[in-house]
Amino acid sequence: MGDGPGFIRPVPDEPALRRARGSGRPHRAGRRPGDHPPTLEDGEMPQRLGSAGLMAAGVGMALVLGAAGTADATPRAAVESVRIGSGGVLVAVAHEHAGHQGASIAFYAQKCRDIQVPQVIDDLPWGWNDRISSIRIGPECHLLTYEHSGGKGRFLQLSAGASYPVLGFFNDRVSSVTFIRPWS
Repeated sequence: MGDGPGFIRPVPDEPALRRARGSGRPHRAGRRPGDHPPTLEDGEMPQRLGSAGLMAAGVGMALVLGAAGTADATPRAAVESVRIGSGGVLVAVAHEHAGHQGASIAFYAQKCRDIQVPQVIDDLPWGWNDRISSIRIGPECHLLTYEHSGGKGRFLQLSAGASYPVLGFFNDRVSSVTFIRPWS
């Protein structure tokens, strides 16, 4: 067989493979493009893998390897509704999706109007860090949300008695909260 255009150099002592015109797939010399695809015979090595084959192999490996990293994680659905805080007053309810949809977390505190000291939740419960997308706030407290635990990083001030169906930049970024006395 020749080494001209359209030919792949065969491995010695093995049948030549050539590309079917326009198909992008190799087939054995002497076969027509409409014939069934070739199979490897004992001891025969494939000449090359097409880009579609490489892509399929890569996607398959990514799925297998990607699934291994989440196999031990508890599904988010298992954390449907959570209560946090030490006080007896419901000051805010946050949801995992915009528009107050999905699982929720209820924040309880003491009446903010009765105390001068901010009430801090340095870390959200397991499964809620960077998950909040909307918040409703009761009339008792203003709420400061922080992007990092311990009240660190950028913060968003939310007013008492308000509803925030979307949090903009803070969507899925809330890691800690502080309840403060309303200034009005």
